[in-house]
Amino acid sequence: MVTAVEQTVARTDANDAELEAASETEKHWMHVVKVVCIVGKIAIVVLMLTFAIWMYHSKYKKCTMIPIMLFFYIICLIILIALDFTRKYIAGFFVLIFLSNYFNFLGFYKILDTLPGEPGVVLRQKTLWYFRVMNVLYAVTLILAFVPRFGPFCSAEKVYPPCMNWIACLFIVNFIFHVVIDCNKDFFFEKGSIAV
Repeated sequence: MVTAVEQTVARTDANDAELEAASETEKHWMHVVKVVCIVGKIAIVVLMLTFAIWMYHSKYKKCTMIPIMLFFYIICLIILIALDFTRKYIAGFFVLIFLSNYFNFLGFYKILDTLPGEPGVVLRQKTLWYFRVMNVLYAVTLILAFVPRFGPFCSAEKVYPPCMNWIACLFIVNFIFHVVIDCNKDFFFEKGSIAV
């Protein structure tokens, strides 16, 4: 685990006051409480996701996209906590956030794509261009992440990478889309029954 002191020492321009402040931060009781809360929350979520995978598999006796996505989220959470307690790799955080957002996007697409009956057909037709445009935006974000000016790297001139803002914006767009679909679900269900 790389401490705040080690990260501050690794900087070439760290002065004595910064080294002492970093040392004091790690000794403070609030830092310990924060670490316990973060690890506790992630452990609870990992246990819940593991239980969901086990329940899904015991009910359906097959492996589909759902348990694979849940397993991926477990791996992401474990890597995220490892990155948080070791050296902070911005590129690693970007990859985790990008993949998590994209898997969330794909999962919602899969739900809408498998909705049976006339409401499913209407919903697929109405949302087709949204999913196409979002796939293009995800691809553009990923491609531009390899351009040094926009990539997930920090420097003295660029503290927060633009690609992190873009992926956050895509997350917000997905959230708004979820809300719009949820608010208009009665409109789609009026088209007919989803029972097959």
